[in-house]
Amino acid sequence: MFPPAGPSNGGPARGSGSYGTTGQPAVVYLPAGTYLMSGSIQLLVGTVLVGDPINPPTLKAASSFPNDHIIYAKDPNYGGTINFYIGIKNIIIDSTAVDGATSIALLDWTVSQATQLANVVFNMPDYSTGHVGVTSQYDSNSNIILNDLTFNGGAYGLKLSGQQWILKNIKTSGTTTGISAGGFSVVCQACSFEYAATGIAATGVSGTVTVVDSSGLDLGVFLSGTNSGGAGNSVVLENVSYSGTTVQMSGSTVLSGSVTDTWVYGDL
Repeated sequence: MFPPAGPSNGGPARGSGSYGTTGQPAVVYLPAGTYLMSGSIQLLVGTVLVGDPINPPTLKAASSFPNDHIIYAKDPNYGGTINFYIGIKNIIIDSTAVDGATSIALLDWTVSQATQLANVVFNMPDYSTGHVGVTSQYDSNSNIILNDLTFNGGAYGLKLSGQQWILKNIKTSGTTTGISAGGFSVVCQACSFEYAATGIAATGVSGTVTVVDSSGLDLGVFLSGTNSGGAGNSVVLENVSYSGTTVQMSGSTVLSGSVTDTWVYGDL
């Protein structure tokens, strides 16, 4: 089990709630290998967890893993909207040894600006009912971009709520719902979804969902939303490749097949 990761300059411990001061951020490097996890990792503001981009390390939850998250990225000393300077890149997070019906999230990403989540693979049991790759459900947050993430298996790849999201190069396979998105605006660019019930569930988006240069394969529906009237839950598609039900609003199919140019639904 890893100890809480975070910087300190000799003042109060960062996890103590006494705040203190910080002279330097902490960059925690994980060498290649598989790390069997018997407890969660708690990150703190100013912490970057990074692995080898060529041979990334694997953080693998034990079958008896006792907690509901493998990594808590949100510093508990601060609210979600002021959780800054936190990063995770070049690692694999694995929950395949945990029973598929167990409620577990591999990563809580309730953080905000000046954060980075990139080049991370999330391995979960195929079509498991309880596993979520990334969640941001536990506080207000203001993320900007998540990129180069791969999700294998699980009930959800990304289960997001917040303000705005830019999701680039997200890949899901065998994940029941690839992205469940909430917020004012969500942009998906170069995303691919395969072997799932739903690629993008956008019923929680109060503004516009934009999907560009993306594709689906063997899905129940590529994107689902809700007819709310006005500009709420508007959809913009550009260069989207899919041969089945592409957009479904409030249970009704409004678009099938690929979009080679630009397609707009709703008032913009």
